[in-house]
Amino acid sequence: MILVDHDSNGVGQRKAEAAARRFHAEGRRVRLALPPVPDTDFNDILRAGKAAEIPHA
Repeated sequence: MILVDHDSNGVGQRKAEAAARRFHAEGRRVRLALPPVPDTDFNDILRAGKAAEIPHA
């Protein structure tokens, strides 16, 4: 599981997708999780005490 930064410029998503491709090429199963709000990451959500608002996959 890769917890992706939801950057509005897309950098976090592109880096996470590149890492996922590398892991997949090594035979690993990979899932990406993206926070629902742009310009946040999961640490922001946890620190704000809003972990219950994270959608479950």
